[in-house]
This record gives sequence, C-alpha cells and structure tokens, in this order.
Amino acid sequence: MELLTSAGEIADGRVPLDAVVPRLLDLVVPTLADYCVVYGDGRDPRLVGVRMAGADPAREAAIRRQPPHRPPAEALLLSERELAPFAARSGVLLPLRARGQPTGALLLASCEPNSYTPADLRFLQVFAGRLAVGLDNARLLTAERQLEALVGALEDAVAVLDGGGRIVMANPAAARLMQVDSVEVLIATPPAQLWERFALYDADGRPLAAGDLAWARAREGEHRPPPRLVRRIDRETGDQRWLLLKSSILRDDRDRPVMAMYVTEDVTAVRRAELGQRLLAEAGRILSSSLDLDASLQEVVELTVPALADWCGLELPGSGGMLELAAVAHLDPAKVAVARRLRARHPVQLDGDGAAPGVIRTGVAFRMDNISREMVRAAAVDAEHLELLDSLGLSALLVVPLRSGGNVLGALTLVSSQAHRRFDDADEAVATALAQRVADALRNARLLHDRAEIANVLSAGLRPESSPVLPGCKIATVYRPAGEEVQAGGDFYDVIDTPSGSIVVMGDVVGKGAPAAALSALSRVTLRTAGRLTGQAAAALDELNHALRRRGAMSLCTVVAIALPTELPGSAEVLLAGHPPPLLVRDGVVTPLGESGPMLGAVEVAEWPTVTVELAPDDVIVLYTDGVLDSILPGGDRFGEERLRRLVERTGSDVEALAASLTAELELLRLRDDVAMLAIRCPGPPALLARGTLSDGTEPLLELRLPGGPEAPRAARRALAEALGGRLSKRIEGDALIVVSELVSNAIRHGGARTPGADVSVHAALRGAALRIEVTDPGPGFDPGGHGPRADGGYGLLLLDRMATGWGVSGSGPVTVWVELQ
Repeated sequence: MELLTSAGEIADGRVPLDAVVPRLLDLVVPTLADYCVVYGDGRDPRLVGVRMAGADPAREAAIRRQPPHRPPAEALLLSERELAPFAARSGVLLPLRARGQPTGALLLASCEPNSYTPADLRFLQVFAGRLAVGLDNARLLTAERQLEALVGALEDAVAVLDGGGRIVMANPAAARLMQVDSVEVLIATPPAQLWERFALYDADGRPLAAGDLAWARAREGEHRPPPRLVRRIDRETGDQRWLLLKSSILRDDRDRPVMAMYVTEDVTAVRRAELGQRLLAEAGRILSSSLDLDASLQEVVELTVPALADWCGLELPGSGGMLELAAVAHLDPAKVAVARRLRARHPVQLDGDGAAPGVIRTGVAFRMDNISREMVRAAAVDAEHLELLDSLGLSALLVVPLRSGGNVLGALTLVSSQAHRRFDDADEAVATALAQRVADALRNARLLHDRAEIANVLSAGLRPESSPVLPGCKIATVYRPAGEEVQAGGDFYDVIDTPSGSIVVMGDVVGKGAPAAALSALSRVTLRTAGRLTGQAAAALDELNHALRRRGAMSLCTVVAIALPTELPGSAEVLLAGHPPPLLVRDGVVTPLGESGPMLGAVEVAEWPTVTVELAPDDVIVLYTDGVLDSILPGGDRFGEERLRRLVERTGSDVEALAASLTAELELLRLRDDVAMLAIRCPGPPALLARGTLSDGTEPLLELRLPGGPEAPRAARRALAEALGGRLSKRIEGDALIVVSELVSNAIRHGGARTPGADVSVHAALRGAALRIEVTDPGPGFDPGGHGPRADGGYGLLLLDRMATGWGVSGSGPVTVWVELQ
C-alpha cells in the first residue's frame, strides 16, 4: 500500500514525463526488482526508462539495445532464456493501460529464482495500473506544456473554448487581438464581454451578430463551419481590422460540440493591399474598356462600396459655377435616389464652403472622423436637409481631389455611415490612387472629345456638299469614305460657278484616310479657284497639275471635269484626267463620255482632250470614282463597270432613285476604296413670262416693251407702280420698284440696250404669295455668281440677294433676268 500511495503521489499529473519516469524507477528498484524497464506505447514501442540495482553501464547498454517488448494482453512470467540479456533468474512482463488503451509495458526482473509468484502477479498488476495512470498523466502534462509552448509561439491568435463557450486556453496573440493585458485576463473574461467592444461585419459590409460565429453555428448543428472573413471595428478607437476566422469543432459520442478551437489570422495588411490592388485594377479596366464615360464612372464608384466606404460620390464642376454629382453609390441601393435628391434640392457651389469645393480649389485631401449628430444638425440648412443627411448616414468623411496633369478636375467623396468606421492613411492612399485613375480617364476623355470635335469640324469642312446646286438641274449624290467613322476621304466632287456657266468636277487622289482627305481638299480648292478665275476647265486641270507637281511625294489625282453652259440643255465639254468616264443616260441608253488624258501630278506638261456633247432635256450625266467599280460583292467578285451600267439603265432619268439604289448596293459590298457618285439631270427650257411658258397659277399684271436709253428705268418704275395699283404692301411695292429699276439699268448698261433702237421688255405677275418681275434685253447674259465689280459698273446682284426670295438668269441674246419677291 505504501508503494501504491507513493506511486500515486509521484505521478499526480503535476510533473512532466521526463521527471516522473526516473522517480518511478527509483521506487521500483530495488524494492520490487533488481532490474526495471519501462516501454512506451505499443503502437510505437520504445524503451522509456531502465534502472538496475547496481551500476553496470555495459549491461544497461546491452538492455537498451534489445528490441522493445510489446504490451502483453495480461501479466506474463518470463523464463530464464527470455531474461538472458538481463542476467536475471526470474521476471514478469506487465501491460500498462490507461483510459482503456494500452500505453506500454513494465518489465521487472530479479537475480533470484522464483522471485515472483502467481500471488505477486495480482499486486503487480494493480501497481502497474497505478503506474500507467501516472505515466499517462505525465504524458498529458508534457503534451499540454508542449501545446502551450507551440500555441504561444504562433503569430496567429488561438483560443480554445469549452462546451459552455468559455475560453480555456489562449495564446498571447489572442490577448493582443482582443486588446487585453494578458492571457490570464483573456481567459477570465467572458467572450460576450470581450466582443462588446467591437462591431463585426462580413466581407460585404453586413453586420454580424454573436450567433453568426462558428461556435454558435456549431451548436445549431453545423459540423464544419467554413473559414469566415470578418471586418472588425473597435467601437472606441475606430480601428479597423480584417480577420480570417478558422475553427475546428470537437464533438462527443452524442455529436454534441464539447470544445472548439479558433485560429484567427489578422489579414488586415494583406486584405487592404488586395482590395486596393483589385479596386484599382478593376477601375482601370472599366475606365479603359468603355467609351461611355458616364457609365464607367458609375461602375467605378460602385466598386468602392463597401470595400472602401459605405457610400461614394463623384463630383465635377458643372454649369453656372455649381458642382454636379456625376456618379453616386450607396451600401443600400435605395439610398442612391436619396443622395441625388439631396443634391438636387441643396446644390453645392464651386466657390462654397463645403469639403468638396475646398478640395477642388486647393487640391488637398480632406478627412474628418467622429462626425457627431450635433455637427450634422449644424450643417443642415433646414429640417428636410437634416432628414436627408440622417437617412444617408454620416460618421466619417474623406474627400480626395481628381488630379491629372497638374489640374484638379473634380473630387471623389467617400463617406462612412457606420458609427464606428473611420478612414485612415491606408484608405486615403487607395482613394487618392483611384481618384488619379478617374482623373486621367476624365482628362483623356476630354482630350478625345476635343480632338474628335476638331476632327469632325475639319472632316465636315473637307467632305463635299451632300446637295450641290446647279440652277435648273436635279442632282443626287452618294459619298462613302472607306473605313469606320471616317467622314472624309480621298474622293471629292464640286460644282464651280464661272462667268460662262458651271464646271462640275469629280476627283480621286492617291492614298486613304487623313492624308488623302488633306490632298483632296487641296485639289478642290485649286480647281475651284482656277475654275472661277479662268472659267476654263482645262485651265483648272492645268493649275492643279502644277500644284501637285510642286507638292511632290506621290501627289497624284484623277479628275473628270464637265463644263456646262449657263442655261441647260446646251453644249457640255468633257475632260478626263485619268478618271473613269462619266455615263450619259438618254432615253434609257447608257453611253460613256470623254477621251482619257494623263493623271494630274504625273507629268510636268500635259493636255487633256476636250469632248463636246450636246445635252437634251432629261439627259442624265453620272460621274463616279473607281471605288464604286472596285467594291467587292459577297461572293468575292468585283462590282465592275457592267453592274454599274445595268444599275444606271434601271433607274433611267430618276437621279434620286439611282442614288438610293447605289446606297442599297453598297450596304452589301466590302469597300476597298472611297466611293463617290454624282448624277445630274438636265432640265427643259425654263418657264418664263417672257416666253409665255409660265402661266399656270399666275395673274398677269404688266407686259411692257420699252425703247432703250437712259429714260427706260424711270418709265419701267412708273408702269409697274400703275400696274400694282396699291394692291401690295408699301414695303413690297417699294422693293419691286427698286428691283425693276436695277434690272432695266443693267439691261441698258450691260445688255446692249443703250439706244432707243434696242428694246427692253418688262413682265410682272402675281404667283400665289409672290410677285414675279422679268426683264429681257438683247445682250449675251451674265453669270449669276459673278458678284464682283466690273469696269463699267456692277450688276447690283448683292442687292438682289438681299431683297429677293429667288432670282435667276436665262438665255443669251436675248437674256431674261427674273426676280420673285415674297
């Protein structure tokens, strides 16, 4: 009994294994045996300790070299052969059991024979059981101390909770995480009391309760709660931490949770870096992948919630010196409308005292934490304003400038609506980087807009008129530059007024895109200037040829020029400079016109054959560029001359139908080059009062033949005044008398009616709401566009432009000038 008592006192669970084993061996030897060997767990048998009655190092070494004994099922008496390594005469091998499991074996040996009787075995079994419990307690204590040392060395916070939810073990990292002085204080404090200091939110910003933690979920039956990312905010300091909570639940045989181990990793630095990088990367992708800047800005502010703030606004200077809320996002999507209503009812001036205006003016970020209810009340201008502010929530504010290229373009406003959330330096750094990306996108978008606007203006100036005017003629055009969103290319056309009529030109320069558009603009200006100054199509081609030669760098251009008389139908002259021949459509028959000459810019001195064509009423002339012919059909074939000819034949004299049909064809074609087409339908003789061909819907007022000479203008005024008889307003009648005087004066001065022998005819009639006046003289006529002065006096055409609703010139020798006043 003394041995049993001593064994219990030695192995009471307060001494570790390495100290217990020697003391137990001392208790056994020499009281119970001359030799004692303790073997470890049978699953991994090993010698734990050996003790001999006398010092014999050689024999002890020999014993240690022997294979360890596995625990027997029950006590065994050993034979002398089995005891030979011990030089013993008798011995016993006893199993060591604890908690129902084998934990090792105890070998006792004596130098005397028959030292152990069957009666001794019962006592030895009891003693071995007491020894096994002691060794097991020592092992547990050692394991506990090792575990405590291991857990204490971990950087992650570790806490073990029992079945009642109390902390039974923790490491210093857990104490630091929960902001208590020591592990002892942590263990002594109820967990509920520890968590009262903190507000918890999930990764999406939703508040968490105690029931959302793993232990509570395990008690509700969840077996393997997954790791959970939690944002923890200190209610006192506003300190914000990202924690990764991992848990392991131990259950009893009834599947009830009896213990839980929490491993909490502080991932604040990693999470912030990850969130910042992800936020900036995603914002960069959004801002660079869309041309819809407004939508991109809205997506960017939505990225910040809840990762960076509870709500976010992007403010840009607007019209009238006000700040505009360009984009806004809130943790509660329903609050977005509240934010916009707040700005609509309480606009912010750019020169005001608010945070955002100040940041835009100074370029310095603004941060305010711990915004109290009293501060919000003081900032509100009325009860409605206060209600809107309260509904949005305002506990912390961070405003950073949108800075790019040295300029501040606006402000990014971040707001915390949670009572304990604060903004720190890390938040400001991420917000500043985000604001710079937004500002760069804004700056680039504005530069792109400005450049696009400049390009559109320039392109519109380079693009030929869609509806050029040729008096009396119907004109239809098709113009399609190759390439997407290109407004002007290398093809062009123009109608040039000359003293003797008009010159219609169409050209195609070498190249594509902007260089071709610039060269086509040069070609148009040169042709127009030379054509108006000389009135000769050949002279215009020659001048452009020299201009292109001077320019060099493969400046080449093909042109077709058609000189038309003042009044159509009549004689037309066709000149080709390397250009596809125009088509003449007469009575459904299509005929190419012209004889080809050299391309402009190719040779220094060139001549272009002139082919004269007599045009008849309803004749159609079709000018086109080779881009029409070279377009590719869906099957891969070229559109070609024959298809164009059939298209022209099918539409006949209807130029608008021709343009519509070609446009429809182009939708199915792949353009290899710019496309241009211009179709002109010649009119019949113009209807005139003087010719008796203008009678429908008219009320004749005056038909007068006057002898030429200086008295004719006065006579014409007097006759027209009598014919009007006060039927029109004084203003219109006054304008009519000035017009008839000017036209008769022109007939005398420029039309050859200087003497009484050369007559001048004056006709007047009412046409609906218009008064028409015609003056006919025997002269050669003149160019309606020739507004410039002459040596013998001007035509007074500027006066007609100002006073008349419409006017024109018809014929030559005699010539009729007509004017209509509304």
